[in-house]
Amino acid sequence: MLHSSMARPGTKESTLIKELTDYDQVMPPAVRNTVLRSQYDQRYPREKLLDAIGNDTSGYFEQTLLALARGPLEHDCYTINKEANSITATAGKVIINDVMLGRSRADMDAIKGRYVRLYNKQLNESTFSMFTPDSKKILQTVVTIQRTPETAPINPQQTEADVDEIVRLIKGKGSVVLCHFLCTRSNGQLRAIDYRYDSKHQANSNKYTPQNQGKRGNQDLDTLIKKHYSGYEEQAFCLMLARAVDPARADADQLEGSMKGLGTKDTALLATVVRAHWDRDHMNQVCKAYNRFYGKPVKSGEVEGDLYDEISGETSGDFRKVLLRCVDPGYYDVKGTTKHRRRFGF
Repeated sequence: MLHSSMARPGTKESTLIKELTDYDQVMPPAVRNTVLRSQYDQRYPREKLLDAIGNDTSGYFEQTLLALARGPLEHDCYTINKEANSITATAGKVIINDVMLGRSRADMDAIKGRYVRLYNKQLNESTFSMFTPDSKKILQTVVTIQRTPETAPINPQQTEADVDEIVRLIKGKGSVVLCHFLCTRSNGQLRAIDYRYDSKHQANSNKYTPQNQGKRGNQDLDTLIKKHYSGYEEQAFCLMLARAVDPARADADQLEGSMKGLGTKDTALLATVVRAHWDRDHMNQVCKAYNRFYGKPVKSGEVEGDLYDEISGETSGDFRKVLLRCVDPGYYDVKGTTKHRRRFGF
């Protein structure tokens, strides 16, 4: 199907979208696309799948299809290499943050291993030599520090000490040491630290409620970081913490950030949508979080301005269709007909 959609005059975009976004109940999307690409490349070695997509499509639609065809691990490596070697490398901070920040130790080990095999060079401090000092020191720390595994147990006494330590580091504006702290603790440990801090300062009394649209207390760690840091450091530290505390909300915030204001940040939008869609359960939670914090409830029980509606309004053509299929393969008929929308429980 893939080859026939590109082999004849006139690319069948609907077939490309369907084949690369179909959801298999048995085989996860990442595994399915890896198998699909391997089979295609073996059968058509003269023009492999990535080359065929590049020759027959263009723009953000092409970028999205290529990301889907590469699979999550290879696309992470591709993105890091592309942004790190770009003449305008500093312009890709948002994209490279999306790939690298808040990742587990297993994720980073996998990325570094595949990066070597793909590009025959190490992913290390020198990779980010073209970046500005503020982003360079954070990204270099991320790739060199061995993070605590997620399987490590939570020690209440250590959590109590860590709460005092992270407050000291934030207020002391020791960005390098704070980055080291956030990079060494597992997501589970950071969640425990955040929860304990909120308990001590009663910052969780108005946290994540429909009435306040998820606005947190005025003494939470996120607010404390924003009070003492700015620019790239603020964005990076807040994202590390957010991905540990509430991963779905963190992605919902990134999606809103890519679409709000004048002009959609299409590269950031497709990066977050494609990454989130590899885990269907996580994608569903992202949709719920987006609808909860950025949608407008109506009497029927549905939501106006939900993620589906926002992407529909901010994009167009085949790029819109492939993103909507990533949000939910059952949401949208790639031939252009809107199907029944499940609203993810709303």
